[in-house]
Amino acid sequence: MDALRKKYRLIRRQLQWLAGSRDGSCLSHHLDCLAYLSEVGNYCVSVFDMQQEIRVYACANFRNLLGWAPGAAPVATGSYLYSLMHPDDRAAMMRINAHMLKFLAGLGAQQRKDYKLTSEYRLANAQGAYVAVTDRWQLLELDSNGNPWLSLSILDLAPGHYDSPGARSCVVNFRNGEVIGNLLPEQAPRLTQRELAILKLMRDGRLCKEIAAQLVISIHTVHTHRQRILAKLGADNAIEAINAAKGRGLLE
Repeated sequence: MDALRKKYRLIRRQLQWLAGSRDGSCLSHHLDCLAYLSEVGNYCVSVFDMQQEIRVYACANFRNLLGWAPGAAPVATGSYLYSLMHPDDRAAMMRINAHMLKFLAGLGAQQRKDYKLTSEYRLANAQGAYVAVTDRWQLLELDSNGNPWLSLSILDLAPGHYDSPGARSCVVNFRNGEVIGNLLPEQAPRLTQRELAILKLMRDGRLCKEIAAQLVISIHTVHTHRQRILAKLGADNAIEAINAAKGRGLLE
């Protein structure tokens, strides 16, 4: 968990996020709906304050999900949840979450709440066996500057939860159904033809406005494609993306 926090803080410094004002009444507005969701669906629902790095709401269903007796396990705090993850999945989820932050940072503020990260990983249950769970994560609220503030997590047992290959993830725009794919670089999906064309122009030193003019698309579309390229290749910048693509033989 400490490693994830360090990575998160580093990303914030690199992106020069300036926290805006936050309306505390937003959480109260959501609580009734979240409590109903956790009760009816028996989901493990929690809300995390990404700027203060604290969990501000968590239901008690976490105990039932993993077979703990009432009062035998704490509510699902972030650090405790990470401690129950399979060691391989813990490292993978830290990378996934870091890539998701970078992906969101590359979007306009008006788009950041449109994307949902669905992840599958393994947690140790009360008997010490690992079971697969599905975690649906999305931004719930932004601050006044459009930066991530409150995030929502909905945890549930995955289908076939005793037979899992390990951590994996998929990012989807739930407004229009667009699928971004897996954020783990070693499991990243192939680049689309448009993304590959943009990456080749980036390799040739073209600026975003020049790429937009050549491909007859908006500069906003170029920025969106660029961010997806970085996420798929697990890169922090264009140079890293180009080198990663060369290593995979994508630019030959």
